[in-house]
Amino acid sequence: MSAMPKRRPEVGVIEMNAAPRILRTQAEEIVQRARQAADTHEHEAKERGQEIVAEAAKRAERDIEAATKRALDDIRREVADLTVMATEKVTRKTLDTDDQKRLVQEALSELDFSTISAGSSNN
Repeated sequence: MSAMPKRRPEVGVIEMNAAPRILRTQAEEIVQRARQAADTHEHEAKERGQEIVAEAAKRAERDIEAATKRALDDIRREVADLTVMATEKVTRKTLDTDDQKRLVQEALSELDFSTISAGSSNN
């Protein structure tokens, strides 16, 4: 009996042996792309979240400033009304328009609204 010559593995067998490595490489590439996509999505979500927070802070600041202005206007009106009422009670006479304006201006000039206004702009 003569020794049989060694057969070369067929191409199909070689390809079958290489298939797991190719599949593993492809799987690693898919996982890497998925990680990159997740990182990108996370970064974009953080940026959008920061934009939303900044917009909300600006809106809140505008709302606070508007509320402060309304409150100061209300206080000024109340001071004017109280000044006229108190003066009429003390003098026991009804004041004419010019007297009312003069008294209100005097009363308002004695009040220091700048600390209230300045305090709201620091917040």
